[in-house]
Amino acid sequence: MNKYILSPIYLLIALWFAYLLCAPLLDPYLTYPLKPVDGSIYTIASATHNAYHLWRDGPILRLIGEVLQQLLAQPSKAYLLAEVFILFVSVYIFLFFKLPTDRRLLAAPGTLLLTCAVIILFGSDRVVLASISWFALLSVILDKLLNSQHSALLWKLLVVLAAPVSALATGPLALLLYILALLIALYSKEHSSPINTTVKLVLLTSGAIMFYTGIVFPAPHIPDYPFLAHVVPDDGLPGIITPLISSAPSIPFINRAGLKSIYFAPSLLLTLVALILLIILYNSNKATRDTLVILCLLAGNSLLDSLPAESIASIMPVAVIGRLLPGLFFIPLLPIFFSLAIIYFAELSLRSHIAVATVLPVFIAVLLATKAGEQPAAILQKQAPHSIYAASGAEERKIIASPSLNVILNEGIWAIKHRKRILSFRHLLKRRKIIRVYSSHHNNRKVLKKMFDSNPATRWSTALGRQIGGEWLHIYFKEPLKVGALKLDPGIYLADFPRGITVKTGDKCFHGRTKQMDRFKSYKTVYSQPNWQGPVQVTPEGYPYYGGQSDVTLYFSEPLTTSCLLVVQTGKHPKFEWSVAELQVELAQKRKRNRNRQQRPKRQSKIRRPPAS
Repeated sequence: MNKYILSPIYLLIALWFAYLLCAPLLDPYLTYPLKPVDGSIYTIASATHNAYHLWRDGPILRLIGEVLQQLLAQPSKAYLLAEVFILFVSVYIFLFFKLPTDRRLLAAPGTLLLTCAVIILFGSDRVVLASISWFALLSVILDKLLNSQHSALLWKLLVVLAAPVSALATGPLALLLYILALLIALYSKEHSSPINTTVKLVLLTSGAIMFYTGIVFPAPHIPDYPFLAHVVPDDGLPGIITPLISSAPSIPFINRAGLKSIYFAPSLLLTLVALILLIILYNSNKATRDTLVILCLLAGNSLLDSLPAESIASIMPVAVIGRLLPGLFFIPLLPIFFSLAIIYFAELSLRSHIAVATVLPVFIAVLLATKAGEQPAAILQKQAPHSIYAASGAEERKIIASPSLNVILNEGIWAIKHRKRILSFRHLLKRRKIIRVYSSHHNNRKVLKKMFDSNPATRWSTALGRQIGGEWLHIYFKEPLKVGALKLDPGIYLADFPRGITVKTGDKCFHGRTKQMDRFKSYKTVYSQPNWQGPVQVTPEGYPYYGGQSDVTLYFSEPLTTSCLLVVQTGKHPKFEWSVAELQVELAQKRKRNRNRQQRPKRQSKIRRPPAS
């Protein structure tokens, strides 16, 4: 049977299998909100890297999404399945035109495997899915425009049509995808004949449309965070990096440390495999060699953005592009470059038998390197708890879809439901007669009393000169109290805050001095922050953020009725020890004092007698 008849049949079969395999893996809560409203621009906050930006679904996606919403039993996944459908068709067109004629029958099964791999790796990340889809289409159209001589008019019209449609579908990413596709098409050009004036005009017009889209695409609403506030771990860079053209946030939003930890191992693995294949297959035909070079460049740039320290990664090509092109400063480009490298690796695997042998080992290694067992929905994505969004009202959902998402995911929904309790301490308990404190180090009564003398210059410390992890303070109350928060102020020793902290409590409290942690085996964890970021605070609008790390204030999600608290320092630091200058306890309600004392009898007034006459 003719291959042009078999290809659509294979395509439909592969599409059906892709639906069966991918539908259970799509997580509508990976980004917030769930779906767009009438195709308008809406806010996206990523649960994986805390990227916060505006997004807009294109007209094709909206049309297919509305149709699927009427057909499917799960309307919340309709737009995600529409995105997968567009991804499937785009990848199939990409592989069908990129592969040699004798291997085009492999395009359908290759598309099935690649679509499933993308969903397994990236889940329902709309930004990544849309980027792959429109890059694949632009790459094919531009490649045919530069290499076609007989039907150039058709490809010119397709470029002119694809430019505004892709700009509507990918927003500020459209210019980046267009530039990458154009550079790759120029590099892979089959003949060295010059480009005529009409083609140049078409290319410049399309680029201008996408550049204009990036310029006019609005920036998201940025909450009014105070000075020194932060919502993600510090990147270690002095000051704040700003883009060349678009506006800049007041504080960093993207969790660069988490992003690099996720993509470092897969980028390193893919780069090494690409370099080895380049050495082995360098003498192959030009098309295979070009694919290998493009794969090495894309994977290599992903590695350069995830491997070095942030001071070096900030001057690497991926970071520089994010600052130069308009509208890209709010979107992390590392997942984009890595995902594009994946589709060129798939093309190479279908081209060469040697590359096919590396697919399964690479995929297994990616599973192991990224701890797939902890992230069942998507390997390279953080699975967001569904209960946070489902249990929130309309006003709370606006706060969730903000840069404060990372704080909410770490601390819990209480950070916005009980934000009034965070604003200030109400009922402070700071009486030595009620509290007894014991410590693992420097357990001297005179030293421990310094935590209650209201002098920030005096302190208790571990006296180790460093933090080794496992240091603890055991706080014992003479009567059960309802505790809402705990403050361990380092005083003037601002650098002596704990690098990690855990609070435990027990039903049966141990009272007395000890140096053995076995005494506290029955205690249960009620608070934990392995990497201390600071206390949870809120803006006047209600957006939670982390305060300064030297302000060691621990808010419990629910008040604890207990007679003891075990505070364990779990972090490490080679230069600074753990110090507490002032210990304060916030009570959820005022402590009732004992007023049942026996009242003294009133003294009877003496009756003065008049002097005798």
